Amino acid sequence: MRDQPKSSSKGDGLAKSLRVLVVDDEKDITDVLKRGLSLKGIDVDAFSDPLEALAEFKPGSYNFVVMDIRMPRMNGFELYRAIRSQDANVRVYLLSAYDNLQNEVNAMLSADSLVGFLRKPISYSDLAKLLLSETRMPDLVDH
Repeated sequence: MRDQPKSSSKGDGLAKSLRVLVVDDEKDITDVLKRGLSLKGIDVDAFSDPLEALAEFKPGSYNFVVMDIRMPRMNGFELYRAIRSQDANVRVYLLSAYDNLQNEVNAMLSADSLVGFLRKPISYSDLAKLLLSETRMPDLVDH
């Protein structure tokens, strides 16, 4: 049985055991998602540099990783493979505004049930609802 990720005192405590890593080269997106998810009680670490996110990644620390696909220095598929090699249980959502990348993600989905595709733009509220429902915390979704 996998240990639950450690929680911090961030957020309002409603979903304090839920930890999410957000990686997107657009700092505005990481800032909005971090602030918004934190308001929903979700503990968030956010990085705009995928190599920095990978260097700071600790297996077993996160319930979810939400990452952009198109990023400089390391794209989302490369980061996904690097994270998956360290933590085979973390659920990953790949973000993109480009529909044509969904075919590549769908190929990964068929091979790995721990991967999902999210189309940009996504609101922090919709993302929080998805993550909380995935962790069977639907009673916290509307808070």
